[in-house]
Amino acid sequence: MNNPFEVIPLLARALNPFNCCMLGLALLVNCIAISTGAAQTLPSTSITAPSVLASGNPTAAITFPSGTFLQLRSTSDLFPLVAADPGASLNIQLRFPVNFAGATIIAAALDGGIASIAQDNPTIAADGTASIQFQAASQPGLYRVLLNTGGVFTTLQFWVANSQNPSANPPALAP
Repeated sequence: MNNPFEVIPLLARALNPFNCCMLGLALLVNCIAISTGAAQTLPSTSITAPSVLASGNPTAAITFPSGTFLQLRSTSDLFPLVAADPGASLNIQLRFPVNFAGATIIAAALDGGIASIAQDNPTIAADGTASIQFQAASQPGLYRVLLNTGGVFTTLQFWVANSQNPSANPPALAP
């Protein structure tokens, strides 16, 4: 297999070669991290993602270890920046348009941390929902989770604050 794009043909078409190679590396690292270190499992909650608007952009409900939550809507395939504590494990319920039902969902931590699918079957349910978990890394900075649902990409964004240099922290949503 001499062509690296044979492994991820949908990503190859969606991203330029450099980003695709970087994403492939991130996927490999994420898969290794998932197999060697499990994210803390949070108890399931009844918090649900908001309904999808006419735009069809996905929505999310993020539950924090304290039990507090945020409900978010994505725009232009990007969710707003959300504050996360170092090492925090977050439960995230996603809602997609119902025509995505049955599509496979892949969650890849691009900048560190651990992303995993919360259910045994990594597909979007008949009602358009799916659940993932994300454990933020312990270092300050931006942590993105790329969601691939049948070749349609959306990105969750988290920020772990820099307590040594608070002025370096961008505005981020917090519960």
